[in-house]
Amino acid sequence: MFKFAEINVCRSLKMILAGLSIGLAGMQTSCMNSALTADKVNFAEDKRKNSMTEASKNTETNQTKDIKFSASVDVAEDKLIVNYELINQSNTDIYVLDILPIYDYETRKPRVDLNNSVLIWQEPDAVRLIRGLPPYPEEKDVTAFITPQAGKIAVKQSLKRTIELSLPLVEANPYYSPLEREKYEPVKIKTLKLYVHIIRSNAEGFEALPVAFGKDIFHIRSKYLIAQIEKFYKEFSIKEGELLKYPGDFTRTVSK
Repeated sequence: MFKFAEINVCRSLKMILAGLSIGLAGMQTSCMNSALTADKVNFAEDKRKNSMTEASKNTETNQTKDIKFSASVDVAEDKLIVNYELINQSNTDIYVLDILPIYDYETRKPRVDLNNSVLIWQEPDAVRLIRGLPPYPEEKDVTAFITPQAGKIAVKQSLKRTIELSLPLVEANPYYSPLEREKYEPVKIKTLKLYVHIIRSNAEGFEALPVAFGKDIFHIRSKYLIAQIEKFYKEFSIKEGELLKYPGDFTRTVSK
């Protein structure tokens, strides 16, 4: 059991954006993950830099002083509960890239599950909870990358999220198909690192396209998406717990 103290996408992709056809290449994802958008337009301008999880512990930079970020972590029974809030004090709308839709087998449509998250183990004993662009697999020839859907925060407005994750945590990235539980490797963790990615509506080439499966949810495009996202970060120390680590090849790179 954890006790916390803050230190802090198998159907066509046409279901996602009406009238929009988006190419997938070089990806191995399950039906559960196929609800996610893979966008060649948003391909990294410099693929050598896998900056999906890059962040600074100092969120109060010149770029982010006008966006306030706070977070907390708690536990209830067998769930890890993560709360975070962003307050937009800038002069432009911002979009939080933290929605990874899943495929609903009953309705045969994608649906929103705010709890669907990227979880990445980090040596020696930490887990990164990424509410944003997942790290693309460096061992594969990826010609497009997965872009989460986004929620909008208008000027002078705020957005609160509550994420519930079942324990033990399971390492997950939409570029990799989930496995049967017994195939994962249990490891110990003592630290939780939370990353939240946002983009401003005045970014060069910015577009916010409403999606068909959720109200006030948008697919985001921009000219240099990776370089244009801003990353918020908080770190939490935790009492030793368990994470089910993905076996074999699994990208865990964090840019320095």
